[in-house]
Amino acid sequence: GMKLVLDGKEKTLLVMGDVDCDGIVGAADARLALRAAVALEEFTEIESFVANVDADESVTPNDARLILRAAVNLEDPKDWYKAA
Repeated sequence: GMKLVLDGKEKTLLVMGDVDCDGIVGAADARLALRAAVALEEFTEIESFVANVDADESVTPNDARLILRAAVNLEDPKDWYKAA
């Protein structure tokens, strides 16, 4: 995630769909999600969390599809944030 400092403490801001943590939901994130979905990439727990944008049980090709749609402005990433 993106790093920020609040009250002198470093925090990590997780951005749903931003798998490579560059601050942008882009095609590279979709590629990583698809590679993880077909077991060509191994994700950390945090990477899995931010890549699982449809909030099902794991990272799937559907997550990669949604991330790619967001990268070309056909999907609103705000829809991926659920109220706790």
